[in-house]
Amino acid sequence: MTQNRSEARFLLTSAVEAKEESAGSKIARCLFVYCAGIQGTQTATVQLIDAQTQEVAWAYNVRKGSASAYQSTAESIAKHLKEFLEKHPR
Repeated sequence: MTQNRSEARFLLTSAVEAKEESAGSKIARCLFVYCAGIQGTQTATVQLIDAQTQEVAWAYNVRKGSASAYQSTAESIAKHLKEFLEKHPR
């Protein structure tokens, strides 16, 4: 593991989108449907890229039912990345 990009064998890229529900949509959802999902959502996408070939070696996308579920999102990514690395040692 290194922070020097020129020495890296792989690069890990990520994008996270957190979407909060507005107050109006929270009220409407609770009045007409049910209150589930009023915390918003969080979606994260991660790619493990070969630094030499620029090929995507592994990718994972996760969606959580809360806009502030950063720890849960990170744990899910770490679990799946670990499984990949154990099955495909380099």
